[in-house]
Amino acid sequence: MRMLMALLAAMTVSSTSLLAVPSAFAANANSSVERMPWHLTVVPEPEASVPGDVMFYDRMVFKRSRVLMDQGNKQGFEPAPFTLTPNGNGWSLTVQQASKKLGARVWSAEIVGSAMSGLMVWTREDGTISRYRFNGQQLL
Repeated sequence: MRMLMALLAAMTVSSTSLLAVPSAFAANANSSVERMPWHLTVVPEPEASVPGDVMFYDRMVFKRSRVLMDQGNKQGFEPAPFTLTPNGNGWSLTVQQASKKLGARVWSAEIVGSAMSGLMVWTREDGTISRYRFNGQQLL
């Protein structure tokens, strides 16, 4: 009975995940994703971009249950909460950022080990949409 009570006490719902997982597992997963910044190369999709869209480098930092993007922050995109859910080989990440002047960005990524890849969709205030592919590494 004590073991069952200890197991139930160890269960928690992470504020960054929609899945209830044992706290030790959630802490290990979040710490592996969050422990160091991610260095990203972000490239516009040629068929889904607008004039002026260019490749850029960015750094994604997880801090206090939020994601901060260095370049996004300079442009006015606020740090945003994220959703991190387990998938077959790693994690799925979703971040929705907003800017009062530049619209909204949705980052969707797959994380396996220290590698991240995904799609960022930027919907500007005027309704134009750009799509960017990105890849990144967590430098340990």
